[in-house]
Amino acid sequence: SGFPLIHDDLISVKRLGDKKVRIMTVPFKPMFKKHVFEGEIDTIYRIYQSQNNYLETIDKREQLAQMLFALWSFDDFRSEKASPQDRDILRICKEIVGNVEIKKLFFTKSNDFLKLL
Repeated sequence: SGFPLIHDDLISVKRLGDKKVRIMTVPFKPMFKKHVFEGEIDTIYRIYQSQNNYLETIDKREQLAQMLFALWSFDDFRSEKASPQDRDILRICKEIVGNVEIKKLFFTKSNDFLKLL
């Protein structure tokens, strides 16, 4: 696809401008190298180990659920007690889903799944 692959258990995303972001991996241990990408995001893949390699396209509602599920923690955003930070997180996730496609990537323990990207 021409885009670099950024992978890690955790990433930090910072908006740089219109559709431009800075993505940085956040390794748990200092021995792991930090990876940085600046530019436009094409696709976000939620990964699942599987018996087969395949991509699953999901609707926008499911994409938002996948974004929220990926967060460390969140409250009930519909609650009247939702904090401004929680509302911001929901707004940002909705904005991401509106501009970037999120897919489920099922993969085996080989690198053959890279052909799908």
